[in-house]
Amino acid sequence: METIDSKQEQLNPPEIIALSIEQMYQMEGIPKEALMLSVAREMSLENSDKTQIGNTVFLTHLKEKDGKTFGVGRAFNVDTAQNFISNGLKFFTYLQEKGLRQYLTYYQGASYDSAFKNFKRVADNAPLVQGGTRTEIVMRPNPKNKQTYVVITLGTEPLA
Repeated sequence: METIDSKQEQLNPPEIIALSIEQMYQMEGIPKEALMLSVAREMSLENSDKTQIGNTVFLTHLKEKDGKTFGVGRAFNVDTAQNFISNGLKFFTYLQEKGLRQYLTYYQGASYDSAFKNFKRVADNAPLVQGGTRTEIVMRPNPKNKQTYVVITLGTEPLA
């Protein structure tokens, strides 16, 4: 998997997505054209929110229910593992600022296990201001399809 340290070279979103699609093609064998069309369609949906932090593009689909905003999304990452963790923590703070209450994501294999364990460790140890709430991160591996589902309930305290 090719990584490009965002502290050394900042890529633009199309470059990040193109490199991510190449990685998905190599891992999953899905034709690149199909992946590109799928991602382009997904990014053009009305309720999609796109933001870049470092060499990671986060794509989130927003839904409002009962006055609360929820998100389902994924990351296109070509940054280093250390930068991805920093980028993810900044992304969670970005979601908090947008008023999101809960964020759902999933990933294939064990590729992001250590990152989400790091996110959880930071969230579990974040200092609390009186009356504040911590972010909770729950990881649920599914051995049948080799995917891990992650539910992030965003607290009031920023993580980055």
